[in-house]
Order: sequence, then C-alpha cells, then structure tokens
Amino acid sequence: WRRWASQGQYFFEDPEFDLAERFAKAEGPVLSVVMNDDLWVHRGAVDILTDRLDRADVVKRDIEEGEGTANGPVGHMGFYRSKHKDLWPEVAEWLEQRV
Repeated sequence: WRRWASQGQYFFEDPEFDLAERFAKAEGPVLSVVMNDDLWVHRGAVDILTDRLDRADVVKRDIEEGEGTANGPVGHMGFYRSKHKDLWPEVAEWLEQRV
C-alpha cells in the first residue's frame, strides 16, 4: 500500500497488475464522495481513480466541512459514523435511483 501511495498514479503504475485497462472497461454509475476535511484523501487523489473510469457514469460530490452535519469534522472515515448520519440520505437516494 505504501509503495502504491508513493507513486504518482497510485497502483496504475504497478507492472504486476493491468488496473488501467480494467478500470477503463468498468461500466455503470459511480458516486465519488470526498470529504474536504479528509487529511488523507483529497479530490485530486480520488480523481486518479475516477478519471480512469472511461466508460462509467461518474458523479463527483465534494462535501465541505460543516455541510450537512453539525457534529464536527467528518474526516477520512467519519462518514460511516452515526453522528454524521445526516449525510447518508443523499448517498442512499443516489443508490436507490440506480438500483
């Protein structure tokens, strides 16, 4: 993981995998949600992945700090904590419309 994270194009530069080709073949809807207060993963890092999804319908959603929740920073994994459940309906609605 560390080796991939230190490469400019993440795991796409790893010669052991054909992930660029596999990502390019992926189809269907993708919702890419980024918390702007995430200290580990920012939109640019996520775009390295989503921009390779050539055949997928990618929707990008950036959530600003304090948007949709009054319970403090969301951060890297906070979206999944019940104190930030006010953020869940938007994602659930997006999924329900596509299932």
